[in-house]
Amino acid sequence: MKFKKIRESKFWMIILSLIALAAIVLYVIRVYNVNKNALLPEYQVYSQTEQVEYKGINYGIQSATMMNYNEFFKKNPQYVDYSIPDDGERKVIVVEYSAELVDDGARLETYIPIKYLYVFNSFDPMLFDDMNPSLANGSFKSGDTFTIVYEIYKNNLSEKEWKNIENTEYRLIFGAYPVRKEIVLSDINRM
Repeated sequence: MKFKKIRESKFWMIILSLIALAAIVLYVIRVYNVNKNALLPEYQVYSQTEQVEYKGINYGIQSATMMNYNEFFKKNPQYVDYSIPDDGERKVIVVEYSAELVDDGARLETYIPIKYLYVFNSFDPMLFDDMNPSLANGSFKSGDTFTIVYEIYKNNLSEKEWKNIENTEYRLIFGAYPVRKEIVLSDINRM
């Protein structure tokens, strides 16, 4: 009787092991097929001096300036309400964009993240509104400029990466899929 129970339990262990093995094999086949057949986004990379057409608007970079976080608020005291006490663990990149209408009915895209190393950063929308009153009140027109302030945080990076932050490559990202357009900031004024 004992022998029969042991034999039956081995039988069920084998069946369960085969089912688990079949599930793993099916999962591996699925992952392989998705990776083989999935379409990756097309990357279009532009220099800082080129204009990028995105959703009916031509975007250009007028200037890009990197400075210490506290320095930005010293130069722009009207925005001091947005500052947080800082002990040298943040920098900002101030990017001035131009926007020119290409297609009637196109809408201005203001959500433009910045990528550096392996980090994507956005910006403070309230500070953005205050810095760009023509966007908030509707008087912005084709050919005008707007400004975005991106914060760079030390705690997102290793000590070595932070020490080299001023020499890091920065990219502005327009869209993600099926076409991802990037502007490489190659001429950043450092203060």
